[in-house]
Amino acid sequence: MNRRVLPASRGKVFTAFRDPVRLAQWWGPVGFTNEFHEFDFRPGGAWRFTMRGPDGASYALDKRFEKIAPPERIVLRRAHAGK
Repeated sequence: MNRRVLPASRGKVFTAFRDPVRLAQWWGPVGFTNEFHEFDFRPGGAWRFTMRGPDGASYALDKRFEKIAPPERIVLRRAHAGK
């Protein structure tokens, strides 16, 4: 399980996560940028995006929201081909 500790309250982090414009600004490693293609923030919803590294490499990601419990928990799963 991956965890990340942020210097903000749960409510602020949750609000920043559910807003794709704000999320794209801080998601991922330092120096990476994000381009969101789909962001359906609900259980079962899809989150498809491309992360670009400082070296120009692109990483296409496809995730699904499994559980959302405001303001304390967001569970993501990597989507598999055919789903």
